[in-house]
Amino acid sequence: MTEFKYNEDKVLKELDTYISSTYNKHYAKNKIQTTEFIFDSGHGVGFCLGNIIKYAQRWGKKDGKNRADLLKMVHYGIILLGMTEDEDETSKEERIRETNGLKYSKSNRVVGASEFFGAKAYNEERGV
Repeated sequence: MTEFKYNEDKVLKELDTYISSTYNKHYAKNKIQTTEFIFDSGHGVGFCLGNIIKYAQRWGKKDGKNRADLLKMVHYGIILLGMTEDEDETSKEERIRETNGLKYSKSNRVVGASEFFGAKAYNEERGV
């Protein structure tokens, strides 16, 4: 067994617990997280990098040297690593959609997201 110098084993367990807990906290509709829609629209990398910078800059300023900011920063890095692994873009997008039961192609992703949020029915009722 590896002997960790900086408590990495404990930190990884804490990070795992934190990430698992976030899946019940996120603003989501039918278990779809906002981050998934942001990636689907092509802005995921910037979103993750922006949040990493945000929490890095905030650490030590808001609520002191708060562990939650560090956990959030690492979590966004992990999301980015997971979404940029060596596989083609189409299979990543399909994996997200299939995980959440959505079946629409890249060419109609905006329509799919609108339908998901009920915009299609709303517009149809109004003749739009």
